[in-house]
Amino acid sequence: MPVVASAGGPILGTECHGTAFFLTDDGFFLTAGHVVEECSLVAPAIVVLIFGGPGYAMMPVQFVTRHPTADVALGKTLVDDGCLPSPMTLSTRRLQQSEAVAVLGYPRSVAIHSPNSEGKVMSRLRCTPDYFEGQVLDFSPTGVGLSKGAAYVTDIVAPTPAIKDLGGASGGPLVASASLHVHGILCSSSEEYAVCTDIAHALDWEVFENQNGDIFTIRAMGQRFSGRIRVE
Repeated sequence: MPVVASAGGPILGTECHGTAFFLTDDGFFLTAGHVVEECSLVAPAIVVLIFGGPGYAMMPVQFVTRHPTADVALGKTLVDDGCLPSPMTLSTRRLQQSEAVAVLGYPRSVAIHSPNSEGKVMSRLRCTPDYFEGQVLDFSPTGVGLSKGAAYVTDIVAPTPAIKDLGGASGGPLVASASLHVHGILCSSSEEYAVCTDIAHALDWEVFENQNGDIFTIRAMGQRFSGRIRVE
């Protein structure tokens, strides 16, 4: 979510929000490229929220960069030792037609801001997280719409009239229901289907650089640091 400056301190905005999921427990995450398209590549004024228990943790994003062609973005948050992210496992396996899948995401989030008795702006969130189930309809090697490359088409749609679309779930992981391993990233949805960018775009993205200036793909980093980035 974007951060907006105010007289009472920084507060959360409600525009351009989406869903992200973590690659590592030290803050690297993936989302859809269009979720962060209005953000600076170096110092984005956005945060990642982790929900759980009685509330949420707010993690400022240190940087974010978008894939040169696919609707994918990689970012890094400032991690709070008291609330470590739980990384997901990425999968190299091709999903098959009719295979059971789900999208994890927050399709409807509203931030409500009001001053307390001391005049400090307080934020309260009303969110609708969910696990939207369906099956694979097709695999498109040339891409569909925003995906800009290989993508899965699923029959996952908004489940009720109260949730008109899965827009806020953009960037959320497409998982195989049997394993919860990540096979894609939600990039668009309609009343009839949802499109998810194939995770291969992220796996083969040369985005990590070491101190010697060597560039590695996410897949290669998973092989070098199997305990840090999990790739099956």
